[in-house]
Amino acid sequence: MAVNFFHINDRIYQQSLDWLHNYIDANCIVRDKYMKGKVPGTSYSWCFYLRKGLYNPEFNKHMTVCFLKKFANELGQFQLGGMETAATPMITAIPIYAKQLLNVDIHSFVFRKAPKEYGLEEPWEGTPNDLPIILCDDLANSTMSLRKASDICRDYNMPKKNRAFVIVNKVNRDYYDMGLPEEYYGKTDHELRQSHDMYLDKDVDIISLFDMDDFNLKGASH
Repeated sequence: MAVNFFHINDRIYQQSLDWLHNYIDANCIVRDKYMKGKVPGTSYSWCFYLRKGLYNPEFNKHMTVCFLKKFANELGQFQLGGMETAATPMITAIPIYAKQLLNVDIHSFVFRKAPKEYGLEEPWEGTPNDLPIILCDDLANSTMSLRKASDICRDYNMPKKNRAFVIVNKVNRDYYDMGLPEEYYGKTDHELRQSHDMYLDKDVDIISLFDMDDFNLKGASH
């Protein structure tokens, strides 16, 4: 796939989106297998495993095309940051393919789960610059990775954009009663997750490529 012009049109975007959807559906969702749930007494019958895609060069190329389309109006105005390890291949691939495909420079770095205990003792790998950060991760509404990255931004006075990028936002478009107690997942939680991450600052909008309905998934998952 070669893209030799600056703007990614709707046709190219849709082709990449379809390719990603088909790949994820066939390779990155574990189905019909019992898995212990996070909430005591619950279990999963499916889970996403997007790293089967995130270490595939073709997957990352199509992901980058979709990212560039989503953030076309902000290119040159941000840097990318995300928490190891799920975000690491995204943080690496997007700048590489952005340069190859569109000759666009995107700066990036990765937050460490814990600072090094020697040397510079920094909480990141790479060198952040002064641009505001777009946080990214493979999934939203799954783990606290986006929140942990955001907390580091706050602790080190690093500006961040009010939009974060993920491949899949783990939410259905309509409220689905999973039979859990209200404090675990009520309608208010569902409405919040439509455009935000349940752990992240509520002023940060989640920009995703897919949700659970795109893969006919419902219920608790990993």
